[in-house]
Amino acid sequence: MGAVFKILTVTPFEKIKICIKPQELVPLICESFSQKELIRILTSDGFVYPGIRMESLRCEELAAGWIEDSWKDEGILGRLVKALDKAHEEDLRQMRSVPLEEIGRMMGSVEEIWQQRRMGGFLWALLRDERVDAEMFRWFLESFYCLLDKQDAKLRKREHSSARFEEHLWNGRLTKKETEKVREMLSRLVMENQEIQKTFNRELKDKAKVYEKLEDFKKKTQDGERQAGLLRNELAALRNESERKDALIRELEHTSKTISRDQENMLRQRVHDLERDERKMQHEISELNEELAALRDEMRTKDSLGRELQGRLQEALSQKERLEGEMKRLAMKINIRNEAASVATRKAAVTLKDKGRRLGVFVDTRYLRQACRLLQKKVDFQKLLDLAVVDRRLVKVAAYVMTAPEVDPGGFLKMLEKEGFQTRCRSFQRLADGSVHGDWRAGIAVDVINLSEKLNLDVIHLVSGDGDFTDLIRFLQAKGIRAEASGFSMNSATELVQAADEFVFLGEEVLKS
Repeated sequence: MGAVFKILTVTPFEKIKICIKPQELVPLICESFSQKELIRILTSDGFVYPGIRMESLRCEELAAGWIEDSWKDEGILGRLVKALDKAHEEDLRQMRSVPLEEIGRMMGSVEEIWQQRRMGGFLWALLRDERVDAEMFRWFLESFYCLLDKQDAKLRKREHSSARFEEHLWNGRLTKKETEKVREMLSRLVMENQEIQKTFNRELKDKAKVYEKLEDFKKKTQDGERQAGLLRNELAALRNESERKDALIRELEHTSKTISRDQENMLRQRVHDLERDERKMQHEISELNEELAALRDEMRTKDSLGRELQGRLQEALSQKERLEGEMKRLAMKINIRNEAASVATRKAAVTLKDKGRRLGVFVDTRYLRQACRLLQKKVDFQKLLDLAVVDRRLVKVAAYVMTAPEVDPGGFLKMLEKEGFQTRCRSFQRLADGSVHGDWRAGIAVDVINLSEKLNLDVIHLVSGDGDFTDLIRFLQAKGIRAEASGFSMNSATELVQAADEFVFLGEEVLKS
């Protein structure tokens, strides 16, 4: 195993030569580098084997030659150390971070270290650690060699046992334990045979796919060759055409060189005539350009005049729109004044027989909201109720309200209840397309019919101009009930106005100022 060394102060290279023998470095180098890496390092370092290719040498032979030269030359040894440091950089960094006491404990677990990792990196890191002296390193190396000897002995023992098992198997004298071993081997062989059969079937399928791809490739190759033949034929035809054209060009060049003197003079005269005609045309073009410039000036003048007339026309149109708006507003004021006069006439025309009759007033608030949106004013419900009642006996007054989910109708409902109205509410329904739908028309008709019978009403006054209530008015009249309606002139249906016993046109008298 070699002597035990302990040196107090040595250089790194001397420590390497003291701690490890040259032949002991061979497996370390073979574990650290592949053959290609080793050849690349040696080639860059200038190593040459005359008459021998490095690729033909085994890794152990290359490593042995490198170590032999390193032991003779410290420069080569330094490059060897540098290469091994780079190969085991991670092991060196880990070894520096391990305390010296921990390294001492690791020396006692050589077998565990050998089983868990590559031994070369650990050995080199241990050798390069300055805290580990030569005696400790050689002791660890000898422990490692003893472990390897034990492993070899176990291996030889297994080989001897295997030879004895083969002898018993050949002579037919197997023990019970060997028989169990044979059974296990047979079962394992059956399983391996099944796996091999599956693998073989997969390979057959893969080979069939490869053959199919090969056939497709052959077909594509034949098609390509066919297309290449067609292209070659086209290329030959193009070459023939090119040769024919080249011959024609040469013939034309030859003809152009053989033009007679008379033809040349005739061509010169023709060129002279063309030049004269060109000068004449240029003179005519200059005259036309002058005329064109004069026409452009005249067009600019007319364009400015047209823009001025267009501005005046725009002013006249805007003035016309303002006058039309004024006329519409005046017409609306006249209608409202006429409606107020008709309401005053109605109040004066109430006969004595209508006084004291039982009256029911039903208000469609959605219709009133639409009218208010057009007039941009609000309705005074107290004045509206007074206009509908006059001198008759009010038995029932109801207001029908449509509400939206995003609007709180609380204030509006309180105001109606304060004025004496009984309110009924219903929410709009939002359809799938985002629009809303809903009304009280059917509900109002049902309430009017039921309450007219239940409360024994003599007069029904409906505040709405919706034409859908025409049938309701006629139904009430058929039962002997006086049916009245009221609404604004701009959104009241003609059939409702004509069907009612009396239709009151609302105006400024029911609107808030």
